Amino acid sequence: MRIQLIAFLSVSIIVCAGGAKAQEAAQKPPRPPMPQLLPGPDLPPPMPDNPFLIISRYFRFTPQQAEDFAKLLAMRKNATEPALEKIVAAEKRLRDLVAAETDPATVGNAVIALEALRRQVQEINHQFIVDLRQLLTPEQKAQLEMLEHVLRIQAVANAARALGVL
Repeated sequence: MRIQLIAFLSVSIIVCAGGAKAQEAAQKPPRPPMPQLLPGPDLPPPMPDNPFLIISRYFRFTPQQAEDFAKLLAMRKNATEPALEKIVAAEKRLRDLVAAETDPATVGNAVIALEALRRQVQEINHQFIVDLRQLLTPEQKAQLEMLEHVLRIQAVANAARALGVL
C-alpha cells in the first residue's frame, strides 16, 4: 500500500510539473520571424534543390550573366576534377607510406606533393572568384561581400550554439 501511494504521488508530481511547463510555454510570446536575407520582397522564392537558380535569382543575373556564370562553373569543375582525383590518390599514397613506416624523407616528399595539389585547387578557386567578380555589377559585388561576411560570422554563431549561448 505504501509503495502504491508513493508511486501515485510520484506520477501526480510529474503530471503537475508537465502541466506547469506547458502553461509556462503557452505564456511565452512567440519569436519574431527571422529577417529575410534575400533583397527585396519581389524576388521569387529560391528553388532549394538548384544552387545555380538560387544564386542567379539572389544576384538577379541578367541572361548573359547567368550564361557567363554557368561557363565559369564548368571551367572550374573541369580544372579542379583532375586535381581532386590526384589529391585522393596522393592521400592514399601518404597513408600507405606512413603505415609501411617508410623513411621520413619519402613521407616528407609525399606531403609536399599533396600540399602542392591542394594549393593548385585553391588557386583555381581563387581565380574563379576573381572572374566571377568581373561579371558582377557594383550592387551585386556588395551582395557578394555580404555573403562573405555571413560566412565569417557563421563560425561564431555555430560556436555559440555549441556552447548553449544561442
